[in-house]
Amino acid sequence: MSKRAWDRLHTAGPEDEAGLQEAVDALAERLQRSVAVDDPNISLLAASRHFGDEDETRVRSVLGRDVDDEVRELVQAQNVWQLTEPARLTLPLPGVTPRLCVPIRCAGLLLGFLWLIDDGRLTEEQIADSVEVAEAIGLRLYRRDVALERRRARMEVLLRGLVSSDVATRGDALSELREDDLLREADHVEVAVIGCRPTADGVVDRVLATALAHAADQVLRRAPERSTLVWVRRTGLVVLVVGEQVAGHQVEQVAARVAAELVRTTGDRWTAGTESHDDGLVEARKAYQHAVIANRAAQHLPEFPDVVTWQGIGVYGLLAMLAPGDLDISSYPVPLLRLAQHRGARQLVETAETFLDLAGDVQRAAAELHIHRATLYQRLSRIEQLTGLSFASGGDRLALHLGIKIARLAGTYDRLVTSPDRSSG
Repeated sequence: MSKRAWDRLHTAGPEDEAGLQEAVDALAERLQRSVAVDDPNISLLAASRHFGDEDETRVRSVLGRDVDDEVRELVQAQNVWQLTEPARLTLPLPGVTPRLCVPIRCAGLLLGFLWLIDDGRLTEEQIADSVEVAEAIGLRLYRRDVALERRRARMEVLLRGLVSSDVATRGDALSELREDDLLREADHVEVAVIGCRPTADGVVDRVLATALAHAADQVLRRAPERSTLVWVRRTGLVVLVVGEQVAGHQVEQVAARVAAELVRTTGDRWTAGTESHDDGLVEARKAYQHAVIANRAAQHLPEFPDVVTWQGIGVYGLLAMLAPGDLDISSYPVPLLRLAQHRGARQLVETAETFLDLAGDVQRAAAELHIHRATLYQRLSRIEQLTGLSFASGGDRLALHLGIKIARLAGTYDRLVTSPDRSSG
């Protein structure tokens, strides 16, 4: 790093978001051009005022603090992550002016991008100035990330301790939080468990690990001081928030935002379960357990949205307490096993599930399945023949419905309805 860049780093202000903004504004004033800085996911970190060189995409990104998915994909398609020096990018979109992209790196890590709208009049001196500022910003972001990583690592240890099954471990974590004043004392506690379905081989790739770390850092940056703990797990996050209870639980909003960001970054489906109570941190483990179960319901039961509360899953909370692997297929209700052994099992099981989910409402079930009511009646009759059950019996309906939901929650639903051993029926 040049001495000039080093000096600018230490004159741009404190090492926080305000200091980053000052560095961006100072460069913009010198160049008389608008400047923007994005993180590695092409999300805006800081932007200067405009100097008449902006286009519609720049205006939208500043106002919305983000860019359209189409723009992000076009930028990513040009392998910007591989850049080690400034490059001119042209996006094949109407009204989008070419950009000079200056990679922001430190210690070999890509930490973001500095963008200038390039109308073809940038001088070599202006580009060199931008590179020096990018170097200074890189060191700033690197120090910030190191500090966040250390903070997050300590929080992970304490949050794991708070929700541990060991009473002594929970007590030690609570004592450390109080002694070091790391978390406000409050009765109201909210917990979110955010996750995606693990891959079949259990491998967590680098993209996922990076996305989770970034999401955790974003949660901590946005959270009020001494209000939040975050724990990064192999395939998800745990977030604990303390504070006064307000209309609309804060952790649900955090979970929804994080899940949406992870969907965009990884392309996977992310879900979250949440729980809140007014019994303080001593009951954090119970809230965590309920959030884990709620997330399992959100992952496996299609009738629930991607973010659900423990209270919102109702009776399914009891079923979801069965961890995957607690039951094998042979333990399911015999009528369901009979149904699963016939051709067209998936279609018939889905028909039964939809019909029972909608409390036997034929019209709504037919509409949901996109079939005629006569076809629905035929399928229901076929199900009764194969299972020996009657949809007119409350007990029979309960047995079949519970069997299907348990199969989903135990993660064996797909295997159940695609069994290779089929009867012609």
